[in-house]
Amino acid sequence: MRPLTDLPIIGLTKQSHPDTPVYITATPAEVREVAAAGADLVAFDATDLPRPHTVRELVETAHAAGALAMADISTLAEAQAAYAAGADLVGTTMSGYTSHSPQQQAPDFVLMHALAAAGLPFVAEGRLNSPELAAQALAAGARAVVVGSAITRPDHVTRWFAEALAGKR
Repeated sequence: MRPLTDLPIIGLTKQSHPDTPVYITATPAEVREVAAAGADLVAFDATDLPRPHTVRELVETAHAAGALAMADISTLAEAQAAYAAGADLVGTTMSGYTSHSPQQQAPDFVLMHALAAAGLPFVAEGRLNSPELAAQALAAGARAVVVGSAITRPDHVTRWFAEALAGKR
């Protein structure tokens, strides 16, 4: 995408690793690859899951590669720890995807309000699949909103419509 735009790009990779449940940009090598591909911000899992590399290592690797470090978190405590480790920004991406965060179908607005109340800048991400939800995230204090699947995965959107309309005739 870098040759096509000068706009900021958030980059990440999703890879399974045998030694960890961390799936999003789990290693310094992956951070370097994402930055080298042209990402301005490298997003990585910064949750309390068992991990092969510390959040600080991933942040330092992103910075050494000339990119900003965006920590994907699932709780307020993880956000605080990520900022303490030097992250430039946190995203609510992982809420609902860890056993220690709320398991829900909707975006985690409670987490967003907690981040805003703590004065922590954040990007809202995760299950924001309508313009109304995106606007609600901005109203909750998000600096930006990542829409994701609602734009990039039409198969998901088709399934949402099919499920909503099933049995409604």
